[in-house]
This record gives sequence, structure tokens and C-alpha cells, in this order.
Amino acid sequence: MKTTIIAFSALAIMAMAMPVGGQTYQVAVSQRPYEDLVGGQSLVNGAWADPEFAVPLGFSFPLFNETIETLYAADFYGGGYVSSNLNFSGTSLILMFTAYVIDRGFAFDSAISPITYKTTGGPGERVFTLEFKNAGFGFGDSEDGVYTEYINYQLTLHEATGDIEMHIGPYAVDNPALVFEGNAGPGIGLVEGFDFNNGVVNGELCLLDGNPNSPDIITTYVPAALNWPIPVNTVYRFYREEPSRVNDLKVDYAVNYYTPNPTSGNIRLQSQWQGKIVGLVTVMNASGMIVAKDTDAEVIEMDGMPAGIYQLYFETTEGFSGQRVLLLEH
Repeated sequence: MKTTIIAFSALAIMAMAMPVGGQTYQVAVSQRPYEDLVGGQSLVNGAWADPEFAVPLGFSFPLFNETIETLYAADFYGGGYVSSNLNFSGTSLILMFTAYVIDRGFAFDSAISPITYKTTGGPGERVFTLEFKNAGFGFGDSEDGVYTEYINYQLTLHEATGDIEMHIGPYAVDNPALVFEGNAGPGIGLVEGFDFNNGVVNGELCLLDGNPNSPDIITTYVPAALNWPIPVNTVYRFYREEPSRVNDLKVDYAVNYYTPNPTSGNIRLQSQWQGKIVGLVTVMNASGMIVAKDTDAEVIEMDGMPAGIYQLYFETTEGFSGQRVLLLEH
């Protein structure tokens, strides 16, 4: 278990990074049915304990301030995260599920926990998926040499938006105190420029902590872990809010989520959509500039804004969407 100890001591140090400026990523939490990856290519040969691989994305992808085309797992990562490179003095990390995962049949050299990947979609719209299926826990319970507890999870990277998603699938965890080595649960998040050699972060942290349905975002100093259990089908989406990103997305404006429209003041979410908006509602003016980011999806405050056409952009539990609103003189 030496490799696991190295990996998790490193992750604990990550929360001691120096404070940084504005954060690149924000986080939205939603629920979406988990679908097993079909037709993926295998990244492991036989039963595995500390998987080591380099997996091509099939497209260029922005991660913090670098552009990557490959993700890496080193033989001391313990399976819970991947990195942007193998320069251990400075690599960015995607923490998918930082428990020590292992092939459930490892003791008998019988592979029953595949790790696969697949890239789908056409140029500009491609989606990369990495899946750990039926993975056991190295510190969990076993019966007749087979790990009895397991987890399914996926990492997806979206070319069109730059979004990073971690999707929690079916699992069985009977003894979380053992599985998570005394921690509240797994670590999930992003780390920029981690120096394994010196145990410091030379960039940003975006780690999730506490309530799995409404986590706190940890950016410095505080050890972070999500409280177990995390509901099956939970999706954690790390996204950048940039004007170009909002403009480039293909959004269906056919539905009026908010009324009244036209309006001379604030607008309110219609009852049938209450509870279905995920994350922030971004308000843009006719020039494409972001003029507001509303954390309360129920009421969008437009009092005081100049008259004109505004574009709302948001994510619902059914996907990305938006609405154009005509604001009258008031």
C-alpha cells in the first residue's frame, strides 16, 4: 500500500497552497442518469492496483492556462486522479474520486474492473470519456480475496465548452471509514501546477468540500472532502464563464422560462421550471457583454438596467438553455 500513502499525503498537502487571484472554474451540481461507456478502449492489461497510462483525448483541451491533448496516470496515483503531464515539479491534476481504487479481482490476478476511454462526436463537439467500472477499494472489505465494495465513475471533457465533469455511478460502500481512510469521503476537484517534489501548489485550487449536493468550494488552506454518501447519478461540472463560451454554445431559445416577457422590471421563473436550473444564470446585453450573474434562479433582477434585449444563459437538469428578454423603459 506504499503507493497509496504517497498519493494521499500529496493530496492532503494540496490544500496548503498559497492564495491566488480570481478563480478560473466555477462548479454546478446536477443529477443525470449514469450510462455505462459502450465500446471504449481498454487502458489496462489484466488486474490492476496502481494503473499507469497515457490516454489521448482526440482534441486539444484547455486546462487552467495550458492546452492538453493527453491525460496521464502514474503508478503512484492510486487510480483516483489524472494529470496533464508527467513533470512532477509542475503538473495540473483532475481529481475524479480520490479513494484508493483497485481491480476487485487483483488478489487472484483476475481482471473484473475495466478502465476504458472513448471520444465521440464531430470536430468542435467532441466529448472524451474515461470510465472506471466496478472498481474495488484497496482499503475496503473483501470476501474470499475479492473486494466486495465497488464504485463506478466517469470523467468527461467537452470540447465545445471546455467543461470538465465527474459523474458518480452505482456503488456499494458498506464501510466508508475504511474505504476513505478515516476521511469524510472522496476528494473531487481541480489543481493547477502541483509540485510533487516539494508538496506545493503553484496555481489555483478548486476542491469540493462538505455537502455533496451543495458543496463548498475550497481554494486554499483547508483540507477538502465530500461527505459520503454522494447520491448516485450526481454530476459535478467545472466550467469557465467567459463571454465567448456563452456566445458559441448552441442554445434553444424557444421556451419562455421567465415571465413576464417583455418586462419593465424583474422577471420570475415559471413554476414548472422551479428547482430545475443548475448553477448561475448569466445575463448578457445586446453587445454580448456579461452584465449580471444571478445566484438566485427564481428571480432575475433587471431593475436599473437600460432598456433593450438581454440574453439569459443557464443550465437546466435537461441541458443547456437560455431565453431572450425584452426590457422596456421603466
